[in-house]
Amino acid sequence: MREDKRFVFFESYKQSFVFVVVLVLFVCGSALGQSGRKIAKSDEKKSTQTQNDKEQKQESSSSSESKAASSESQSKNSETKKTTFIVASDIIPANVFVRFGWAVKAFKQRMASSPAVITKDEGEIRRKDAIELAKSQEETYVAWVRLDIDAGDTETPAVTTGPIGNKVMMVQYYVFEPKTGKIINQGHISIHLPGDKVKDITVGGTKPGIHDDETLFRQAGRETADRILSDMNLPLPKDK
Repeated sequence: MREDKRFVFFESYKQSFVFVVVLVLFVCGSALGQSGRKIAKSDEKKSTQTQNDKEQKQESSSSSESKAASSESQSKNSETKKTTFIVASDIIPANVFVRFGWAVKAFKQRMASSPAVITKDEGEIRRKDAIELAKSQEETYVAWVRLDIDAGDTETPAVTTGPIGNKVMMVQYYVFEPKTGKIINQGHISIHLPGDKVKDITVGGTKPGIHDDETLFRQAGRETADRILSDMNLPLPKDK
């Protein structure tokens, strides 16, 4: 009888022990599972953050490249916005070839020096040819100059006849519109040559303070270019 009680007690203890072991294993397993899920969630969060950082860097890089491309495009556009002129002069008469040559050269150099202008030198052509040339252009203007005697000086009817001497001369300029050939700008710069009949030596109304022909004609050429550029709202060259 006593042995039966011991057996029953032993069996009860054994069952309790097994229950405790199972319970401990279950609790440990649950703890490990939760820990594993936390680690997995932490890794997932880190992975998501890393991916977001990569995307932000890519967007920043793309934005920088886009700005650089936009800046380059604007720079190219500013270059393409330059105004193009074909610069030419009338056939230069032999009696003023050197003098007018100075004015024409200075005029062309001054036009080409503007930061907003592109020039193409056409040499010497007649007025009707300058007009026809303008008509054949899509966007290019034709700036054409010629030399003549001031209308107030009646001693010589035209620059092409006789010696010039001490005359009041002028550089006439015309700008012909592309496609139509119409005159959109014109004027003249008077040149008072030194002599007994001329008290004030002037070029275009200013007194340069010099009396040699070359300087006078070169200044007249530069002022001609400045008049054209100013009238067409184009920047003047920085150098004087």
